[in-house]
Amino acid sequence: MAENIALPQPSVRELRRRLRAGRTTALESVERALAAIDAVDADLRSFIWVDRDGARAQARRVDAALAAGRDLPLAGVTVGVKDNIDVGGRVTQAGSRVLAGRVPTDDATVVARLRAAGAVIVGSTNMHEFAMGGTSENPHFGTVGNPLGAGLSAGGSSGGSAAAVAAGLTMVALGTDTCGSIRMPAALTGTVGLRPTAWSVPLHGVFPLALSMDTVGPITRTVDDNAEVFRVISGRDPRVRRRPEPDRLRLLPLPLDDVAEPVHETLAAVVERLRGRGRIDRTTDTGWVLDSIDVATTTYLREGADLHETWLPERADEYGSDVRGAFEQGALIPREDYLSAAAQRFELTRRALHALGTDGVLVLPTFPFTRLPQYADSVETAPGNLVERDAALVRYISAAAVTGLPSVSVTGGRDPDGLPIGIQLIGAPGTESALYGLARSIHDAGGDGRDDADYEDDADAEDLP
Repeated sequence: MAENIALPQPSVRELRRRLRAGRTTALESVERALAAIDAVDADLRSFIWVDRDGARAQARRVDAALAAGRDLPLAGVTVGVKDNIDVGGRVTQAGSRVLAGRVPTDDATVVARLRAAGAVIVGSTNMHEFAMGGTSENPHFGTVGNPLGAGLSAGGSSGGSAAAVAAGLTMVALGTDTCGSIRMPAALTGTVGLRPTAWSVPLHGVFPLALSMDTVGPITRTVDDNAEVFRVISGRDPRVRRRPEPDRLRLLPLPLDDVAEPVHETLAAVVERLRGRGRIDRTTDTGWVLDSIDVATTTYLREGADLHETWLPERADEYGSDVRGAFEQGALIPREDYLSAAAQRFELTRRALHALGTDGVLVLPTFPFTRLPQYADSVETAPGNLVERDAALVRYISAAAVTGLPSVSVTGGRDPDGLPIGIQLIGAPGTESALYGLARSIHDAGGDGRDDADYEDDADAEDLP
């Protein structure tokens, strides 16, 4: 695979401007995506299937609607949909042979909302089978490549979604995040990924991994694009109140131990960059972050095993070996251990809400390392210091999953080899607006040389989440 694939794609706002000016059409946007997929995806393997005729037909309908004067906020925006999110009339199988031939009648709610806003579904993106893993090494549809370099992992489980966006195959992709599956691949591919507040985005039509932790969110190249998509798909749950952004935030940097030096340096630089947005608070309890790891693992392993308890004994050979092993491990977790983890989640959530209050934002790395080779069993956090891969993957991403808090991962800097270093922001429920505001301040757009600042003159910017 070629190094650093980053084909040009406009931002959502730029496409909207071009459409309004008559300088392009939704069909041209789709043709650009299809040409990009044809050019590089045989090696990248970010898509499981591509709906060429369907995407063109959708685009023609969007163009007709625009000609009739309809206002469609995501008109012509090309979208890849993770293979565990239903696309009506097309095979949706969660990256597994177990669900081969499964064709849902209807779109998932998030897909229907995107279509209603004028977005065009291009195809289904590759993933770690059943979302049970952080590498997108899929034995059925191939390992997803990372557009930043041959031999690098794109992360998972939404690896195909992140790779498609990073490479410029689609403008946007949907992922799911049970325990980091949006934020992990976003960090490794240099994209922006949001795990939204629990229950703020509907899960209808999403094949579950662990229902008590599952979420759906967008992966994009820029923070503003992410906010645009979130506004469309969220359709706020009345139980989740959107909080206004405080005049001045309280920033809680996470104390770090055993992380790669570029990660440590990047977090320190980001905190300095954010000083103008709020005061730094290094005294509030952040121990709940690392205390969440075992609770998260127990929860998703047991809930995943329960979901597959009927299929697994009869169809074990249809599962990839790593996923089969994970579900078998989950089935061995005693019920009392799962119930204990549930009780601990309440306590961890209480601690997190107390720490964050109404104005707090936790600032931490997405990973303790900068480079994840494909098929690696361990990662290096310091010269000669190897850490077991999965333990390193979940170290900093479990907290938001356990507590249901919103979290966005953005690129905060680069390591000496130019690889992105993900920075994660975690806020109180309903604070996506504040997180996006901070993310705009720290985002390093990287590969395509474009940053959100290029589009700040757009009048539509003022009402983003």
